[in-house]
Amino acid sequence: MSAIHARPRVTIAYRMSAYSEDDILEAGALLSAAADVEAEPFCLTLMGLTAELQVTIALPEALISEDAVSRPVGDALLSVCRTLAEWYRRLEETRDTPPELIRVRLAGRDVKVDLTCDTSPEACLGRYELRAIPAAFREMAPRIRATLDRYAAPVIAVGVHADPECAASARCIIGRFWEIGDDGAEPKLLLDSWRERAYTRTADRGEKPRLHGLRP
Repeated sequence: MSAIHARPRVTIAYRMSAYSEDDILEAGALLSAAADVEAEPFCLTLMGLTAELQVTIALPEALISEDAVSRPVGDALLSVCRTLAEWYRRLEETRDTPPELIRVRLAGRDVKVDLTCDTSPEACLGRYELRAIPAAFREMAPRIRATLDRYAAPVIAVGVHADPECAASARCIIGRFWEIGDDGAEPKLLLDSWRERAYTRTADRGEKPRLHGLRP
């Protein structure tokens, strides 16, 4: 008998003055077959005219099994991200400026992975990145597993952007440097995912970071 996997929960945090209740209800309707949806409205008076969105896709199981994304997790992310990309496309058609999606968080029992756009400090994720998240996460999974084996890594932040040379932006380019930290705290480590090394942050910004290898 196959295991029964719980549905993911999608939380959409949004600025109330920038998105209407109908915008969020449309997301809930589109996602109803794939996930449970909850809205988290915020009054972000200090953010100027910025229209902000943050999305969390939470699963009640580990995101990574051994060193790969399990089939149920992969299927759930594929369905949710495709639907979110469609919702984003519809928002684009009805707004003067593109939605400003500043973060997508993938949350499981083992780790939280925060995905942001790394093309510039002001850049946001778009529908192409949303569509490519499942494939990007599968690519990242072995390195995330290795990181979890060596560090207490409750939150890993990774920059991504859609590959401009890939037809229909079917894949993301994954940033080299990842941040490891806790919720609401300055990340403690900066991970070079290419060279398998991590740098500790120091109190003195002028001090050269101390180097630690991920492998003995």
